[in-house]
Amino acid sequence: MDGQANKSRIDGALAAQRVVAGVKDALETGEFVPGQRLIEADLCLRFGVGRSHVREALHRLASENIVELFPNRGAAVRKLTPEQTNDAVELISLLIGHTARLAAERATDETARRSLRQAADGIDLAETGIDLLRARRAVHHALVAVARNDELGRILNSLQYHVLQVQVLLPRLHDEMNNDLKAIVAAVLAGEADQAEALARAHIRKMSPTHKS
Repeated sequence: MDGQANKSRIDGALAAQRVVAGVKDALETGEFVPGQRLIEADLCLRFGVGRSHVREALHRLASENIVELFPNRGAAVRKLTPEQTNDAVELISLLIGHTARLAAERATDETARRSLRQAADGIDLAETGIDLLRARRAVHHALVAVARNDELGRILNSLQYHVLQVQVLLPRLHDEMNNDLKAIVAAVLAGEADQAEALARAHIRKMSPTHKS
């Protein structure tokens, strides 16, 4: 009985995680948008899971500030106000800047350096807007890996969907932001910590609604 109960718990956790991952993918592709209501019955059908798994997934997403839960009214994708976006951008700029600095100071492992180069090369290989967003995210993940700070990576991961919201809305900056990331990677690989940090902070601050290009 204990073994069966444990298997059921594991299966339930995996089902909930499938919903979490699926919602995040839909946000990344633009299928789900900020402010959109998330209907439990629709999510059950979409992911082939029960309501309890959907509810667990929505609570996980709410804990990451991706989804908002409303008593008796279900859930919706969180939509940031301009003020909240500014606050998030400022925080992320500090964190990404510190990540770039650490990466420049710690970029000694050749495997990690190669992964960072490959991630940067992926920007030019992207064929669609979604490919491009994923390529940029791969660069951010590679920077965290080179920086070797798991806690910093965890915090940034919890904020990445707020960055995604803004990036999707700023197509005019796509070329500029792509060039920014390549410059950041070059500074990191050259061991230029001050430059890497400054470039990374400036890169993120361009996502602010109040930024003047």
